[in-house]
Amino acid sequence: MITEGLCPALPAGEDGPLCCQHAVCNIPCPADWQPRASLDTFYGSAVVSSILLFCMTGIVVKANVRGMLEQYFVAGRGLGLLVTTLGLAAQCIDSNALLGTVDAAYKYNFWDGAVIPIGLTASLVLNGLLLAKHINAAHVLTLPDFYARTYGPLFEVLVSLVLCTTFICVLAGNLVGLGRVLQFCYGGLSQAGGVAASALLTASYTMGGGLKSVVYTGVLSDDDKLG
Repeated sequence: MITEGLCPALPAGEDGPLCCQHAVCNIPCPADWQPRASLDTFYGSAVVSSILLFCMTGIVVKANVRGMLEQYFVAGRGLGLLVTTLGLAAQCIDSNALLGTVDAAYKYNFWDGAVIPIGLTASLVLNGLLLAKHINAAHVLTLPDFYARTYGPLFEVLVSLVLCTTFICVLAGNLVGLGRVLQFCYGGLSQAGGVAASALLTASYTMGGGLKSVVYTGVLSDDDKLG
């Protein structure tokens, strides 16, 4: 915690000893919480059921892709407005953004948590206003292809390196977030085990179906989160 080491000796309050976060940050101490149902049988079953649904969706989509590059990378350029919108929304409502926003705002400050949704919103708006139309008109399969046509192979390599680096960070945050959810549901699971299980499960339903798999599972995850 951010307050560790700041208050070695806590004063006693009217209702008993104060916690460190209350003494340092004036944030109320965490309340005792007991789940109403067994974590592994109720919450864990719901999480596993959702993951199995995603895996089944990925398998179905993989059969539809049939090894065609255009289907794999750009979903055949045939996604409708509603599906595309929900798919983009799913990129913002992921474990990295949801848990990261709450965690940062709780530990530090409101604006530390707010930068995540603000940054995601700004990136989507700027992409839609400045890049999306031109990339679609160019009929490329990847973003580095677009820069290669416009600025040459050097920019293709540079953009590829930047995208790989940034997406590794995003993917790492999502894997840690899903790993924490699994740890919460199954107490005996280590952090490394949760991240490893998250990586295997995510790869199982995304690698085979490409963009279509990502979009359609994103639509399903939107329904789960908002429901």
